[in-house]
Amino acid sequence: TGELIMQIACGEKHTLLLTLAGCVFSVGDGLGGRLGHGVESPETSPRLICAWQLPFPNERLKGTAPGHTPMPRSLRERAMTGAIDLNLEKLGVLASPPRITSISAGEAHSLAVSSCEGLVYSWGLSNDGRLGLAKAVIAACQGERDGHICQPIGRPVTFPCHVEFRTARMRMVSAGESHSFAIDRNGVLFGWGRNREGQLGVGDEQSRLRPSRVLGLDDGRVRSVAAGTIHSACVLEDGRAYTWGTDAGGRLGHNDGNCKSPRLVQIPALHTSCPRVIELAAGREHTMFKLEDGSLWVCGKNNENQLGLLPIDVDEVGGGVSEQQQQQHALRPRYLFYAGVTQLTSTERPQNVR
Repeated sequence: TGELIMQIACGEKHTLLLTLAGCVFSVGDGLGGRLGHGVESPETSPRLICAWQLPFPNERLKGTAPGHTPMPRSLRERAMTGAIDLNLEKLGVLASPPRITSISAGEAHSLAVSSCEGLVYSWGLSNDGRLGLAKAVIAACQGERDGHICQPIGRPVTFPCHVEFRTARMRMVSAGESHSFAIDRNGVLFGWGRNREGQLGVGDEQSRLRPSRVLGLDDGRVRSVAAGTIHSACVLEDGRAYTWGTDAGGRLGHNDGNCKSPRLVQIPALHTSCPRVIELAAGREHTMFKLEDGSLWVCGKNNENQLGLLPIDVDEVGGGVSEQQQQQHALRPRYLFYAGVTQLTSTERPQNVR
């Protein structure tokens, strides 16, 4: 199409492409509506997402582009509860696309943020509340306690729908396997979706159908966030990195069990007296940290060589773990390389690096 690509987001079986003009294309498996075209059909080549649901009239923010027609509340609620077909042509809702600045693809859902309004959009499979659209979820148990439900079972949402926030405009999103995050323009972090392993960082293991603020970050402004499968990580503006969720395989870098709230990651000083993280990424079972000095640190499982490390020293891993497991886990951040230099060997690695 001749479009210049600004960002790419890969889910399990689908891909999102964000162009320089702020348009979103999707391709791949459409099951659950993750492609955002109003149907669940697959796409073999990138297709522009044309229809986006906008806020209700009483929720519209200053700066909303003219010509956008919000979906009536009654129509949206019926769509979210599966009372009507979510095919946009049948709904008669064909709004012009907003300009998008951030995208993210989860296992079977997608997220996006608009530029001017800072609105968050979600679509795809809504199980566990991962879309933040409470009306799209049915409680599998009787009753609802404090806004938390026991087993959230969702319906497919096949086009981008607006996620409601009671705070400032958003600037970034991250989609995990079954949970999601958004950062507002003040650096405040919000999470929603599955939380059975504490991956939302809200202090408990109750899933959230709506965005909830993530506390325990020492009032720091969040720069970026990464949602893994059942763990999460973020970096603050001051360079501190936090992780939470399940620590299986050492993916949190604490070697001290699971965390229901964010916990500071201790990265040993190597090339600087005060290590500052500027970027991070969370995979299925491992995490990587890029420091300001150019060094790269990793933690988590290495059973498929995903860390790029040599086998771990037996003395580095605590008791109760077999030798095979010891060679597959980096329970605390380990040094990978610095400014293009290959990893340090066990004899070259400083004593304080674990």
